[in-house]
Amino acid sequence: MPSPRPFDALGGVPGAHLGLEWSGTTPADTDSIVALAHRCEDVDAARVRVPRVVLERVLTGNLTDSVSMVGRDRAGVPRACASVRLAPGGGAAAVHALIDPTWRGRGVGRAVLAWQDRWARHFLGASSPSTVAVPIAASLIDRRRLYTAAGFSCHARIELFSRDLAEVPPEGSVPGWTVRPLVPTDAAILQDCGEPDRHAFVAAAMSRAELLETCDPGLSHVAEHDGVARAAVLVHLTVDTEDRPLGWIRGLIAGPGSEDVQRDLLGAVLRSLRAAGVRQAHVYATPAVSALWRDVLMGLEFVPVDVELLYSIEQP
Repeated sequence: MPSPRPFDALGGVPGAHLGLEWSGTTPADTDSIVALAHRCEDVDAARVRVPRVVLERVLTGNLTDSVSMVGRDRAGVPRACASVRLAPGGGAAAVHALIDPTWRGRGVGRAVLAWQDRWARHFLGASSPSTVAVPIAASLIDRRRLYTAAGFSCHARIELFSRDLAEVPPEGSVPGWTVRPLVPTDAAILQDCGEPDRHAFVAAAMSRAELLETCDPGLSHVAEHDGVARAAVLVHLTVDTEDRPLGWIRGLIAGPGSEDVQRDLLGAVLRSLRAAGVRQAHVYATPAVSALWRDVLMGLEFVPVDVELLYSIEQP
C-alpha cells in the first residue's frame, strides 16, 4: 500500500484570502463531495451524474501516485475539491476539480490549477514525453478559457453517444465466442486486452484496473474465446440529473476486426440494463475507442449527443 502523502507537501495551496480552508480529502468526505458534484452538474447542465464510486476514487485519498484536497467555507461546507492522479507507469497526469457554482469567478479555480500544476510536474518528473490533461465539456466556455490561459490546448475529442433502451437488440451469437457477465478473475486478463489508448487514463482519471474494480459486475459483460476473455464492456450504474437510472459506459475493450463480437457483447449489456430497469445508456469514446467502436455504436442505434474536449499540456 502506498504511503500517505500530505496535500500541502509542495506548497502552493490556495491562500486564505480566497475564503476557503483547505485540507486533504479522505473517503469520509465522499458524501459532501458527491453533494458538491451534484451542484456543479446541475448548473453545468451535465447529462449524467458521475457515479459515486468514481468520485470517491478520483477525488479522495492521498497516495504516492495521487493527491487531493478540499476547500471548505466558514460553515464547513465543501466549496471546492481537486486532485492530481498519475497514470500507471507514468507519462501522464490527470487533473480534476470541482468548484461550487456560487464560488466561481473569485479566483479559486485559477489558484487550484496552480496547485495542480505543481503536483503534476512533481509526479511526472523528467518523464518524456509527458501529458497533463483534463476533459472539459465543449459548452463550458469559461472553463476552457481558464485552462487555455494556463497553457493548455485542445488535443482530442471525447464523444458521448446515447441510446434509449425502450427497445433493445435481440440476442445473437458469434461462432466460437461466448458472452457472459464479468467475474473477478477476468480482471487480470482484461488488463492488457485490446488496442492501446493513450487518452484513456486522462479522459477518465482512472486506470483500466480501477474501472474493472469499480464497475457493476452484474451489468458489465465479457466476450470469451477458447475460455479466455478477449473483449469487454464495463458499466457503472448511475443516474441523470433528474435521478433516472442510467448506464455509464467508460470501458470498451476489444481488438481490431471483431465487429460482430463487439455488437453481440454490447447488445448483451443493453439487454441487461433494460432488465435492470435502466432506460438510457451513455458511452464515452476517446479517439481510439471511437475508431474501433463507432460503426458498432451507430449500428446499434446509438447517437452522438455531446462532446468533451481534452485539454492538455504536452511535453515532447
